[in-house]
Amino acid sequence: SGTFGWAIAYPLDAVKTRVQAHPAQLPAVTARECALKMAKERPHMGAFTRGLGLTLVRAVPVNMVTFVVYERVLDLRAMA
Repeated sequence: SGTFGWAIAYPLDAVKTRVQAHPAQLPAVTARECALKMAKERPHMGAFTRGLGLTLVRAVPVNMVTFVVYERVLDLRAMA
């Protein structure tokens, strides 16, 4: 479920990151303008998914640890 969440949110996060990294000296850009520019830069969603593979690989162990900790906390609460 964590990898699915990242796969859905990643393109939006890529646009947000580009908007935030836009130099303050230049005129402001909207998320829509940035997304259109990104779509023209790289075909087939490439600008929106660059780095997604590594993020999904990282999500697996992160979610495994989160689940183990969650289960352990539930066990500790049940013992109290």
